[in-house]
Amino acid sequence: MLNLIQKFHQDSVKRDREIIEHINELICRQSSDSQTLFIAQRKEILSHLYQKASSYTNLIILAGYAGIFGVWQNTKDLLDKRIILWVALLVSCSLLLFVGFEVFKMIAESLFFKKLNVIIEKRFDEQQRIAAWKIAFNEYSNQQCKIWSIFLIPTVLLGFSAALILIYQFIRNLFIS
Repeated sequence: MLNLIQKFHQDSVKRDREIIEHINELICRQSSDSQTLFIAQRKEILSHLYQKASSYTNLIILAGYAGIFGVWQNTKDLLDKRIILWVALLVSCSLLLFVGFEVFKMIAESLFFKKLNVIIEKRFDEQQRIAAWKIAFNEYSNQQCKIWSIFLIPTVLLGFSAALILIYQFIRNLFIS
């Protein structure tokens, strides 16, 4: 009888331990799932913000080029050949930098997504995968920020220089004619 009670007690303790282990696993899984969900949501938000900011910037720059070409088209008969060549050089360099950055960004995004795919496919535990994703994302973001400022400033300065030359020549011709 004592053996039977001990056996029952051991089984009960064993069941209690299994339940506690199961609860701990659920808590860890829930914590990991919530972190994964948090990172996925953060990634989606950042991606949307970057896409919107990038789209807005591209729209503004393209509108600027359209404005330059519109003014240039309407005033080219009034401009000296030297002015036309300067405007062409400045706008061409600006466009080359803009397109160069877009090509660089396309390649960098492709490499970044390839890196994320490797992280997803590797057999990491969830915490290592999250840490690896954070490192990859931070490296990518830092690289994009550095490169963007390197390209943006000369792109805008060259474009504005061309526009200012055109506007100056337009105003000058208004008062001279």
